[in-house]
Amino acid sequence: MSIDKRHLSLEPHGHVSSAGDVRRPPGRESVRSQERANDTWDRWNAYLASLAEPEGPLSPEHASHVQRFWRNLRASAHGPLQVPQAGPTDGPGFLLVWDRHRHHLEIEIFEDGNYDWFYRDRDSESYQGDEGLEASARARELLKHLRFFNNGAS
Repeated sequence: MSIDKRHLSLEPHGHVSSAGDVRRPPGRESVRSQERANDTWDRWNAYLASLAEPEGPLSPEHASHVQRFWRNLRASAHGPLQVPQAGPTDGPGFLLVWDRHRHHLEIEIFEDGNYDWFYRDRDSESYQGDEGLEASARARELLKHLRFFNNGAS
């Protein structure tokens, strides 16, 4: 699997958050930080909205599956997620990739809405994943690994 670099969404490890995620009293620095987080979130949403043809690289149906998958993933995550690196693959998929310290996670969403996922812990060299999951399936193990990519996770 490789990502078409022309369609990468954001810088690696951008952060998504909302006004409710600010843990400090509002001061000048926390307001600036929140503005940057909101800008990142706005750019990510704009990227997701731009995926459909004719300007985007995916069919309207595939783009809709990706957008729905992302909304469901965010709703299932325990806390605000980092924005992943993302883009269409050379094959029929759309890849979401997170890297943080020793943790690596990939999710590939296919044209029919089904998906595969793969997790690797670089320190322990442990691997986990699943293939051909239905779009509506919430993989418990995937959600367990997703916690490493919440804002504030170490």
